[in-house]
Amino acid sequence: MSTNTDAEQYKSQGNKALTSGNLSEAITWYTKAIDADGTNHVYYSNRSAAHLKANNPTLALEDAESCINLSNAKDGVSFSKGYSRKGAALHAMKRYGDAVAAYEDGLKRYENDPALMKGLEEVKRDRDRTAAGGGGLGGGKSLLGPNVMGRIAMHPKLRTYLSDSSYMEKVNRLSRGEMTEDLLGDPRMMETLQVLLGMPGGVGAGDNGGSSSSADVPSSSASTKKEKDDEPMQVDEVEQKGPEKDEKKQEEKAAATQQQKGPEKDEKKQEEKAAATQQQKGPEKDEKKQEEKAAATQQQKGPEKDEKKQEEKAAATPTTELDEKKKASLDAKNRGNELYKEKKFDEALKAYDEAITHDDTNMTFYTNKAAVYLTMKKFDNAIEECEKGLEVGKANFAPFEDRAKAHARIGRAYQLQKKYVEAIESYNNAQLESFDKAVQRTLKNLELEKKKADSLAYQDDAKAEEAKERGNGFFREKKFGEAVKEYEEACKRAPKNAVIRNNLAAALCKIMDFNGAKREIELALDLDPKYVKAYARKGDIEMAMKEYHKAMESYKKGLGIDSTNSSCKEGLRKVQIAINSSMTDEERKERAAHAMADPEIQSILQDPVIRQILQDFNDNPNAANNAMRDPVVRAKIEKLIASGVLQTG
Repeated sequence: MSTNTDAEQYKSQGNKALTSGNLSEAITWYTKAIDADGTNHVYYSNRSAAHLKANNPTLALEDAESCINLSNAKDGVSFSKGYSRKGAALHAMKRYGDAVAAYEDGLKRYENDPALMKGLEEVKRDRDRTAAGGGGLGGGKSLLGPNVMGRIAMHPKLRTYLSDSSYMEKVNRLSRGEMTEDLLGDPRMMETLQVLLGMPGGVGAGDNGGSSSSADVPSSSASTKKEKDDEPMQVDEVEQKGPEKDEKKQEEKAAATQQQKGPEKDEKKQEEKAAATQQQKGPEKDEKKQEEKAAATQQQKGPEKDEKKQEEKAAATPTTELDEKKKASLDAKNRGNELYKEKKFDEALKAYDEAITHDDTNMTFYTNKAAVYLTMKKFDNAIEECEKGLEVGKANFAPFEDRAKAHARIGRAYQLQKKYVEAIESYNNAQLESFDKAVQRTLKNLELEKKKADSLAYQDDAKAEEAKERGNGFFREKKFGEAVKEYEEACKRAPKNAVIRNNLAAALCKIMDFNGAKREIELALDLDPKYVKAYARKGDIEMAMKEYHKAMESYKKGLGIDSTNSSCKEGLRKVQIAINSSMTDEERKERAAHAMADPEIQSILQDPVIRQILQDFNDNPNAANNAMRDPVVRAKIEKLIASGVLQTG
């Protein structure tokens, strides 16, 4: 990994600020480091830590994900902190399930990492403590009222979700009063709220939940399966159920019940029955009656859970040939996933091929194969499988997200081969199919990598020397514009050549671009701090900009390296004459105002010792003269005089 000197210095400053507790300053320094070198994953990791300490876990999470993407994209880089940062940010946001997943993902790549294991233990402890004391499904005070589990178990549709651990966790969070975006964005949570809070229009209103929207269950089912079974390379899932959905079976059951009981609405009958029971039994709560009724039913039917009974019923139902093929393909895919985890890649590929044999309309089997090939570093095979998957996906109207994933996987294959143009094109195709923030961050980092790679590929010392000679010829002919172009070309070919940058600064001075000239000469001195000609050139530029105090300092630095240098001697003489020359009041004011904008002059004027000495020049000259014997004080006073801020005579 190439090291950017400026970026490393910024990082060091950020580390110092973070250690001393100056969080905003630390974030500023880390941001400068990222601006200087956006491909270094360590800078994102450090800034993530600073954001988290500043109680901004959202930004900490974004930086952690950038850190993970960058470190995973580099061969031979082992950096587990990205996952630790991500887990800590999610932990701070109380997204315990996501935090656990982040730590576990990290442990898949970095087994037995102490920081990841400790973070996982802490987040699990807080999750379990919150679940035990939050008054969720276990009773106690709850936003959703008492006996949440009993009420959900009694509802025909909601009880079908109880086998889903993610649903149970979300209900638990909801009952504690959490109202986060991921909860309110889940249609199942909105259904649960409507039912438990007695809101109008709740699930099953008017038919006891017997019929439901066919669009709800498949989406939640698919998302649940994806949460459970996604592999390290985002191995995808397919539906396990046959063409008969649970909703349809519930509708048939509800219809049969409706025929037996008559046209009255279930809600009305339940209310009448509840009112009659209330008169006979007294003021027991509805929840208690429902519990007793559920317990009695349970005793009659045996100890099996609702979910288990539904599975047995589904298993007893005859399936079509299509169902059997889909089930066989799913079994083969799951077997491939397990083999992939065990790093038995050849066997995993055979399992995915078997899945394709049973169901050749699902593009995810092809992208799963591509994931295996990527891990095996067989990039051409991975690209080929993704392209096959895209053809299958288009022919069978696969979701845009699945198509985007295939394009992104192609981009990853090209990226690992450092084929930046093809990789960027593939990632852009993925964003056109379905926009994703993680892919966008990868794309930006990749563009930075390409820019650096192009710059390195363009460097050529021989061609730089040729361009410099052409620039020298134009300079002698006083064609300064053409000279600037040739010197700039030479700088691109040899960016670390101090002599070329000195020549470029001279040409820029001729076209009156003093700011540009000063920038180039400072770069030359960064490359070679003992380059005396560059100090002389810097002094000349500062003289032209009437920054006499800076020019004097530049000439003196040059003479400190080579006391015989004629350019620095002559420059120092000229600057002393300019300082002592007579000026109009307007010129003095302009010069002083220009100097006051210099941070160094401002710092000197704010020094309490200097302020006291300036006052002593009027009130106590002897004390001021004694103070001037100090070389540091004398240098500062001379700098004020040279800048025009302090007038003499």
